[in-house]
Amino acid sequence: MGAADEIFHDVAAARAAGHPDLPVPPTYLFCLELEREGLAGIGVSLDRVLHVEQGFEYHELAHAGDRITFAPVVVSIRSHRRGRLELITTDTAVTRADGAAVADLHQVLAVRHAEGTP
Repeated sequence: MGAADEIFHDVAAARAAGHPDLPVPPTYLFCLELEREGLAGIGVSLDRVLHVEQGFEYHELAHAGDRITFAPVVVSIRSHRRGRLELITTDTAVTRADGAAVADLHQVLAVRHAEGTP
């Protein structure tokens, strides 16, 4: 992830900086988002996906050991190229188990389909 600051890989340094544990590098939330079942649940295979756009609004840092929840909402699905390409826009709220907002994620994915299989 390129997070070279020692607070991301040294617990003592993280705690000395006021963190309860190692902070999760901010863009790692996007990696966790992709691993969730959500895309498979709407029939999207990751091997057919190209990232078009992503954005983050952070509220608090997540830390190692936090239990976080991803609540995705499909904002739109637009078909292009006679159904061979779909643009899927999602917004996802990320919260801690105690309900504290961690981040809001936004992404647009391009999904390729074989001709005749939208």
